[in-house]
Amino acid sequence: MNIENIFANKFYILDRDGKIIYLSEDDIKKMWEEKLGQEGLHVKLDKFKILNSKDSQSGKTYYFLKAVSHDKIIETGAFFSVTKFGMLLAEKKCSCVGCPSGCNLTVFGDRCSCSSCGYGGSQECKKTEETTIGTKYLAEE
Repeated sequence: MNIENIFANKFYILDRDGKIIYLSEDDIKKMWEEKLGQEGLHVKLDKFKILNSKDSQSGKTYYFLKAVSHDKIIETGAFFSVTKFGMLLAEKKCSCVGCPSGCNLTVFGDRCSCSSCGYGGSQECKKTEETTIGTKYLAEE
């Protein structure tokens, strides 16, 4: 897995027939920005980062593709699995919304967490955790 050049990795989803659909950085940005827009959050995603976390009980490593908005107020992303075809984006999604300092999204095993806001400005950091992000059937839209 390429941590430095994130999109050198082949991210993909499956259509309804189980066929692989590879996604570019722009494809993922568009999908996630549209999903956030449906939630009333109109934002441009800017930076991507891969997070990983190991479950201390099972020993399993979890991977998460995180995106940060241009204004740094929203952090969102989805878990993914490493397969022989590339990186399969899962349907579990997490977001942290609320403040440009703090409110950082982190993962612990298969769980998401948001840090508190920093000093000054809004002090409300809101976490959402869902089981669907709407990425699975991109080809049909």
